[in-house]
Amino acid sequence: KRRLWPTLGAGLMLTGLAILTFGQIGRWAGGDAFWRPIIAEWPSWDRPFYGLATVRLRENRDAEAAELYAQAYRRGYRQEHLADYGVVLAALGRANDAECVLVEAIVHGNRKTESLRNYARLLASRPNRTLRYPRAAAKLIPAAARALPRATRRLQRIHRRLAPPDDDRLHWPRGHCSLV
Repeated sequence: KRRLWPTLGAGLMLTGLAILTFGQIGRWAGGDAFWRPIIAEWPSWDRPFYGLATVRLRENRDAEAAELYAQAYRRGYRQEHLADYGVVLAALGRANDAECVLVEAIVHGNRKTESLRNYARLLASRPNRTLRYPRAAAKLIPAAARALPRATRRLQRIHRRLAPPDDDRLHWPRGHCSLV
């Protein structure tokens, strides 16, 4: 009888904690329940916008992700999100914007190989498109072809159309792309 009450009390406490935990799962899953209150509390802070944009990217809600990335970059520059922002813009058919952001990701981002592959995919998907940044492309296409070998022929076709680079360095200041 003496052990019954502590055991019963511990069981009730664990049941209560389980119910409270279940109620918080949605919030800590990282979706709207987590990010929206943070955005409401600190609307000038860039990080929750990046967090929610990443959630939208994973949910294949590209238009929402692009808008959230745009809002985030208006609040602060984060190199670690450049590659994802470029992918979202490409998925939306905004090739010129994607080209700009992916060049920025290659030069200043922290996921250069992934960015080169995505840049190669973007260029190879429409090889006859007039490039917005042909000088950058002239310098980056050889590395992009190495990053995505199956696109090499299409990339070489684009590269032949471009003027040869005037030097080996790509001059692309941080924030050169107006979207970031």
